[in-house]
Amino acid sequence: MKTTVITDQEREKALATIKKPEVIQKQKLDVRYHVEDNDVSDRPRRFLDAFAAILKHSNYKMILDHFIRMTARCSRCAVACHIYQATGDPKDIPCYRSGLLLDVYRRHFTLGGMIRGRITGGGYLTDEKIEEMADSFYNCTACRRCALECPLGLDHGLITHLGRYILSEIGVVPRALVVSVRAQLEGPYHNTSAVPVPALKDTLEFLEDDMLEEKSVKIVFPTDVEGSDYVFFKPVSSPSLW
Repeated sequence: MKTTVITDQEREKALATIKKPEVIQKQKLDVRYHVEDNDVSDRPRRFLDAFAAILKHSNYKMILDHFIRMTARCSRCAVACHIYQATGDPKDIPCYRSGLLLDVYRRHFTLGGMIRGRITGGGYLTDEKIEEMADSFYNCTACRRCALECPLGLDHGLITHLGRYILSEIGVVPRALVVSVRAQLEGPYHNTSAVPVPALKDTLEFLEDDMLEEKSVKIVFPTDVEGSDYVFFKPVSSPSLW
């Protein structure tokens, strides 16, 4: 995989925090993306509560129990990660990123970790660790190419998805993502491109005529049919690229 390595100046510019000092103090997050204003009190406890709830109502516990038994940070995954290839920062190696969350799970959700923590008095989740996870998990593109290189079969992309899931539950999520989802679910057009319904239906009619003319096949694109067995959500900005 050929990737252009960025210079130190390019990296500093790309990762520079654009928040004002008062915003950083308010949000307690010195990350380069914006997040929605949210409750910042006792963030580690809320992170662990959200983590516990997800483990209870999903299959992640079984997966994480398996991963922590065979975790190896050999960094073979680095050769497949275009983020690390571009930055050269060891913190961008997928197994390092996964280790951030696996360490939290091992310390707070396994018997051995809890006993060891009580004896040593360390390893507790802190605001600084949450900040590092927030910056790292949203830096990953979750392409999952690294999983193909892991000799133990660890799915670092899956761990990244879980980390983002937990962070979103405590309000740590890029503001642009929140705004776009809100526009999709609650906006007047229910899509992020503000395409009105009549325009979309007109496009569908055009596609039906186009298919009939080119393929001699009459295809009807149903919309808002109650009781349907299937529902299809498409990228609203590209209806002609189905």
